[in-house]
Amino acid sequence: MMNDNRGCCGHSYAGNSQYGKYFTVLLGLLSGWVCVVSLGQGFASPTNLLLTLSAGWVICRALGFVNYPFISLVLSSMLMVLVVSITSVSVVGQTLAAALVALLLAVIWMDATEFYYQYLLQPAGRQRLRKFVYRHGRRIVWFGVIGFIFANGVLLPVIAEWAFQQQPPADDMRQAMERLSLAENITFKLCESLAAVFAFVVGTCVGSFLNVVVYRVPRRISVLVKPSHCPGCSDKILARDNIPGIGWLKLQGKCRNCSTSISSRYPTVELIVGLLFLLLYFVELISGGANLPGRSPNLFAGVQWILFYTKWDLVGLTTYHALLICTLFSWGMIRRDKQKLPVTTAAFMLIVFGGLPLLWPGLTPLPGLPGGYSLTEASITLGLGLVAAAIAVSVTRLLQQAFSIAITPIDIPSWLLIGVSLGWQAVAGIFVCCLILRMLVALHASLHRLPTATSLKVAAQTTGSQYLLLSMAVIVHHCFWRTVSAAL
Repeated sequence: MMNDNRGCCGHSYAGNSQYGKYFTVLLGLLSGWVCVVSLGQGFASPTNLLLTLSAGWVICRALGFVNYPFISLVLSSMLMVLVVSITSVSVVGQTLAAALVALLLAVIWMDATEFYYQYLLQPAGRQRLRKFVYRHGRRIVWFGVIGFIFANGVLLPVIAEWAFQQQPPADDMRQAMERLSLAENITFKLCESLAAVFAFVVGTCVGSFLNVVVYRVPRRISVLVKPSHCPGCSDKILARDNIPGIGWLKLQGKCRNCSTSISSRYPTVELIVGLLFLLLYFVELISGGANLPGRSPNLFAGVQWILFYTKWDLVGLTTYHALLICTLFSWGMIRRDKQKLPVTTAAFMLIVFGGLPLLWPGLTPLPGLPGGYSLTEASITLGLGLVAAAIAVSVTRLLQQAFSIAITPIDIPSWLLIGVSLGWQAVAGIFVCCLILRMLVALHASLHRLPTATSLKVAAQTTGSQYLLLSMAVIVHHCFWRTVSAAL
């Protein structure tokens, strides 16, 4: 049982490792510093109040006063979103907010790790989690959607208005003329929330299709001709049972006809892709392309200026990048299942993703060489991307031979796809992200000292999951593409 591996601070993250105990102590001390500095500035500012409460939450979690990783994961994520959304524009506020966001990310990592070891790695934990999901899953979905719409559409505008009234800018004449009233802000935020829910639903539908792709493509079965069917009795799955996530929860993971168990991997993939679409919606689309290098972010961002007055270049870029990441994710899942990706499939996708920037050069926001977005520039960018991908694969092989450790699996089709789609600069940035993620995995391993049987199980699962490391690095790089490009 997982309780046998609990160390100090009352949670399994520390495990039996002394380094884990030092980590939680350091986390508590840093959050205590943020709390003291925020208290010194008083509670008059809503930003200081939020920083103080968030730092207090991190202290409680680090000391082990809260031992429910899923609840802590949700609350920490919500606090991080609030801190990022309404943080003060002052230098001190920015510094404290950046430190607190880093601490909250550490808590999220701690919660996700504890949730994995407590509920996914242990058979008894998986059984308890399965029963809980079957019983309360649909309620969680509906309450989550309603809570998200209320928090983003009503709560954040109210808090932002309160913060503005408490700390109006000194030169607020122009801002007062341009800023929205509270009612207008709530209206637009509600529209933004509904559009975000739509993006999430579209993502889950794409994730449902990816489940079919991952299973059928390596077996050379058509993904279009034969409809979805039960793996046990081969009966067609009814449309009402094929709703992403909801259908699986309604049937409690079993076929309606033969009661064959349907793997929880299907709704998990749908959830992951739905969250990916939601991330791209906020990070790239309605932000006005704030994450994209080589182009100035749209002066007027938000759902009203990006979608109502449709900016087709940004919509095209977001769609192109979403399809790219979904393709990389599906290829990683195929290799994780120890299946081979057909050469014809890889070649077809390389032609598609390499040909689209030639038809629409603006799909590559960062040209290979300084210049415009002409067909010649797009061709040069494509060629340099292929060269950079080949170099990345070669360096990976050299490092693997030198250190006997694979930074990332030598996935030639995926690297080539990244090169032709995003350019050589992105290949370099994603390679650096792979290095960082690999170091975090090593740090994660050093913070846990598990029994031999558990360690072997974790090693086996980690080996399979390494094939998803590249797509994870692409997602991280995409969120900070502008910053990484400027640093490189």
